[in-house]
Amino acid sequence: MSLFHNIILCIFQQLTDEFRLHYSQFWSSILKADLEGMKKNADHLGVGQLYGLFACMVTGRSWNSIQKGIDKSEKNAAEVFFPLCNLSYLHFLDYFFIFFLQSKEVKENVAKYIKYIADVLAKIDRQMILIFKTNDLLRNIEFSLGTHNNKTSFVQMTKTCWQVIRAEEMRVCQTKWCYFKTSIKSLLDQLKITFYQIHLWLW
Repeated sequence: MSLFHNIILCIFQQLTDEFRLHYSQFWSSILKADLEGMKKNADHLGVGQLYGLFACMVTGRSWNSIQKGIDKSEKNAAEVFFPLCNLSYLHFLDYFFIFFLQSKEVKENVAKYIKYIADVLAKIDRQMILIFKTNDLLRNIEFSLGTHNNKTSFVQMTKTCWQVIRAEEMRVCQTKWCYFKTSIKSLLDQLKITFYQIHLWLW
Protein backbone atom coordinates (compact mmCIF):
# COMPACT_ATOMS: atom_id res chain seq x y z
CA MET A 1 0.00 0.00 0.00
CA SER A 2 1.14 3.55 -0.72
CA LEU A 3 1.70 6.23 1.89
CA PHE A 4 -1.39 8.06 0.62
CA HIS A 5 -3.60 4.99 0.86
CA ASN A 6 -2.41 4.27 4.41
CA ILE A 7 -3.14 7.86 5.50
CA ILE A 8 -6.64 7.79 4.01
CA LEU A 9 -7.41 4.38 5.54
CA CYS A 10 -6.21 5.57 8.95
CA ILE A 11 -8.45 8.64 8.77
CA PHE A 12 -11.46 6.69 7.49
CA GLN A 13 -11.21 4.26 10.40
CA GLN A 14 -11.83 7.18 12.78
CA LEU A 15 -15.12 8.12 11.09
CA THR A 16 -18.53 6.67 11.86
CA ASP A 17 -19.90 4.11 9.39
CA GLU A 18 -22.76 6.40 8.38
CA PHE A 19 -20.56 9.43 7.76
CA ARG A 20 -17.97 7.35 5.90
CA LEU A 21 -20.65 6.01 3.55
CA HIS A 22 -22.27 9.39 2.85
CA TYR A 23 -18.91 11.02 2.20
CA SER A 24 -17.89 8.17 -0.13
CA GLN A 25 -21.15 8.52 -2.03
CA PHE A 26 -20.63 12.29 -2.25
CA TRP A 27 -17.13 11.76 -3.65
CA SER A 28 -18.46 9.23 -6.14
CA SER A 29 -21.09 11.75 -7.28
CA ILE A 30 -18.34 14.33 -7.83
CA LEU A 31 -16.45 11.87 -10.02
CA LYS A 32 -19.54 11.32 -12.14
CA ALA A 33 -20.34 15.06 -12.20
CA ASP A 34 -23.73 13.96 -10.87
CA LEU A 35 -25.32 17.14 -9.51
CA GLU A 36 -28.36 15.38 -8.08
CA GLY A 37 -26.15 12.83 -6.34
CA MET A 38 -23.98 15.60 -4.91
CA LYS A 39 -27.03 17.45 -3.63
CA LYS A 40 -28.55 14.33 -2.06
CA ASN A 41 -25.39 13.28 -0.25
CA ALA A 42 -24.54 16.86 0.75
CA ASP A 43 -27.89 16.90 2.54
CA HIS A 44 -26.81 13.84 4.53
CA LEU A 45 -23.58 15.64 5.42
CA GLY A 46 -25.50 18.69 6.62
CA VAL A 47 -24.61 21.11 3.81
CA GLY A 48 -27.88 21.28 1.87
CA GLN A 49 -28.09 23.82 -0.97
CA LEU A 50 -24.43 24.75 -0.62
CA TYR A 51 -23.38 21.42 -2.15
CA GLY A 52 -21.62 23.12 -5.08
CA LEU A 53 -19.33 25.19 -2.88
CA PHE A 54 -18.84 22.19 -0.61
CA ALA A 55 -17.68 20.11 -3.59
CA CYS A 56 -15.13 22.81 -4.44
CA MET A 57 -13.91 22.83 -0.85
CA VAL A 58 -13.55 19.04 -0.79
CA THR A 59 -11.70 18.73 -4.10
CA GLY A 60 -9.76 21.99 -4.23
CA ARG A 61 -11.14 22.44 -7.75
CA SER A 62 -13.36 25.11 -9.28
CA TRP A 63 -17.04 24.47 -9.94
CA ASN A 64 -16.39 24.60 -13.69
CA SER A 65 -13.81 21.82 -13.35
CA ILE A 66 -16.21 19.73 -11.25
CA GLN A 67 -18.98 20.06 -13.82
CA LYS A 68 -16.60 18.95 -16.58
CA GLY A 69 -15.29 16.06 -14.46
CA ILE A 70 -12.27 16.46 -12.19
CA ASP A 71 -10.68 13.33 -13.65
CA LYS A 72 -10.89 14.86 -17.13
CA SER A 73 -10.06 18.56 -16.62
CA GLU A 74 -6.57 19.85 -15.93
CA LYS A 75 -5.99 22.18 -13.00
CA ASN A 76 -6.05 25.87 -13.83
CA ALA A 77 -3.62 28.42 -12.39
CA ALA A 78 -5.77 29.05 -9.32
CA GLU A 79 -6.10 25.35 -8.58
CA VAL A 80 -2.36 24.78 -8.95
CA PHE A 81 -1.84 27.59 -6.43
CA PHE A 82 -3.95 25.75 -3.86
CA PRO A 83 -1.20 23.52 -2.35
CA LEU A 84 1.60 26.09 -2.61
CA CYS A 85 0.70 27.70 0.70
CA ASN A 86 1.36 25.85 3.91
CA LEU A 87 -2.37 25.76 4.51
CA SER A 88 -2.27 23.35 7.44
CA TYR A 89 -1.40 26.27 9.69
CA LEU A 90 -4.10 28.64 8.50
CA HIS A 91 -7.61 29.16 9.78
CA PHE A 92 -10.15 27.43 7.53
CA LEU A 93 -11.65 30.73 6.37
CA ASP A 94 -8.18 31.97 5.40
CA TYR A 95 -7.55 28.61 3.76
CA PHE A 96 -10.49 28.86 1.39
CA PHE A 97 -10.23 32.62 0.97
CA ILE A 98 -6.72 32.24 -0.48
CA PHE A 99 -7.87 29.62 -2.96
CA PHE A 100 -11.10 31.21 -4.12
CA LEU A 101 -9.59 34.69 -4.41
CA GLN A 102 -7.45 33.33 -7.27
CA SER A 103 -10.53 32.29 -9.24
CA LYS A 104 -11.94 34.81 -11.72
CA GLU A 105 -15.40 33.32 -11.37
CA VAL A 106 -15.65 34.48 -7.73
CA LYS A 107 -13.18 37.36 -7.48
CA GLU A 108 -15.92 39.96 -7.96
CA ASN A 109 -18.06 38.43 -5.22
CA VAL A 110 -15.49 37.65 -2.53
CA ALA A 111 -17.58 38.86 0.41
CA LYS A 112 -20.54 36.72 -0.64
CA TYR A 113 -18.42 33.59 -1.03
CA ILE A 114 -16.69 34.06 2.31
CA LYS A 115 -20.12 34.16 3.93
CA TYR A 116 -21.14 30.96 2.13
CA ILE A 117 -17.88 29.25 3.13
CA ALA A 118 -18.52 30.20 6.75
CA ASP A 119 -22.05 28.79 6.40
CA VAL A 120 -20.69 25.49 5.08
CA LEU A 121 -18.17 25.19 7.90
CA ALA A 122 -20.91 25.94 10.43
CA LYS A 123 -23.29 23.33 9.03
CA ILE A 124 -21.10 20.35 8.19
CA ASP A 125 -20.64 17.32 10.40
CA ARG A 126 -17.57 17.93 12.58
CA GLN A 127 -16.00 14.78 11.16
CA MET A 128 -15.67 16.65 7.86
CA ILE A 129 -12.99 18.87 9.41
CA LEU A 130 -10.81 15.77 9.64
CA ILE A 131 -11.35 15.13 5.93
CA PHE A 132 -10.39 18.73 5.11
CA LYS A 133 -7.21 18.40 7.14
CA THR A 134 -6.42 15.09 5.43
CA ASN A 135 -6.94 16.53 1.94
CA ASP A 136 -4.72 19.46 2.88
CA LEU A 137 -2.01 17.12 4.16
CA LEU A 138 -2.11 14.93 1.05
CA ARG A 139 -1.90 17.91 -1.32
CA ASN A 140 1.08 19.29 0.58
CA ILE A 141 2.83 15.90 0.51
CA GLU A 142 2.18 15.62 -3.22
CA PHE A 143 3.63 19.05 -3.86
CA SER A 144 6.65 18.41 -1.61
CA LEU A 145 7.37 15.17 -3.47
CA GLY A 146 6.72 16.77 -6.85
CA THR A 147 4.02 14.20 -7.61
CA HIS A 148 0.96 16.48 -7.77
CA ASN A 149 0.59 15.81 -11.51
CA ASN A 150 0.27 12.07 -10.81
CA LYS A 151 -2.99 12.65 -8.91
CA THR A 152 -1.94 10.06 -6.34
CA SER A 153 -4.16 11.35 -3.53
CA PHE A 154 -7.10 11.62 -5.95
CA VAL A 155 -6.65 8.01 -7.02
CA GLN A 156 -6.29 6.70 -3.48
CA MET A 157 -9.29 8.66 -2.18
CA THR A 158 -11.36 7.31 -5.07
CA LYS A 159 -10.19 3.77 -4.39
CA THR A 160 -11.02 4.00 -0.68
CA CYS A 161 -14.45 5.57 -1.27
CA TRP A 162 -15.41 2.93 -3.82
CA GLN A 163 -14.37 0.22 -1.37
CA VAL A 164 -16.64 1.74 1.29
CA ILE A 165 -19.58 1.85 -1.13
CA ARG A 166 -19.09 -1.75 -2.29
CA ALA A 167 -18.70 -2.96 1.30
CA GLU A 168 -22.07 -1.41 2.16
CA GLU A 169 -23.69 -2.95 -0.92
CA MET A 170 -22.25 -6.31 0.09
CA ARG A 171 -23.53 -5.88 3.64
CA VAL A 172 -27.14 -5.48 2.55
CA CYS A 173 -27.02 -8.29 -0.01
CA GLN A 174 -29.40 -11.15 0.71
CA THR A 175 -28.92 -13.35 -2.35
CA LYS A 176 -25.96 -15.03 -4.03
CA TRP A 177 -26.74 -13.10 -7.21
CA CYS A 178 -26.42 -9.82 -5.32
CA TYR A 179 -23.07 -10.90 -3.87
CA PHE A 180 -21.92 -11.89 -7.35
CA LYS A 181 -22.95 -8.58 -8.95
CA THR A 182 -21.30 -6.57 -6.18
CA SER A 183 -18.10 -8.60 -6.52
CA ILE A 184 -18.06 -7.88 -10.25
CA LYS A 185 -18.57 -4.17 -9.56
CA SER A 186 -15.59 -4.24 -7.19
CA LEU A 187 -13.43 -5.85 -9.87
CA LEU A 188 -14.56 -3.24 -12.41
CA ASP A 189 -13.72 -0.48 -9.93
CA GLN A 190 -10.20 -1.85 -9.62
CA LEU A 191 -9.86 -2.07 -13.40
CA LYS A 192 -11.03 1.54 -13.83
CA ILE A 193 -8.44 2.74 -11.33
CA THR A 194 -5.69 0.64 -12.96
CA PHE A 195 -6.52 1.94 -16.45
CA TYR A 196 -6.68 5.51 -15.16
CA GLN A 197 -3.24 5.14 -13.56
CA ILE A 198 -1.88 3.74 -16.84
CA HIS A 199 -3.42 6.70 -18.67
CA LEU A 200 -1.70 9.12 -16.27
CA TRP A 201 1.61 7.31 -16.72
CA LEU A 202 1.41 7.37 -20.53
CA TRP A 203 0.08 10.91 -20.91
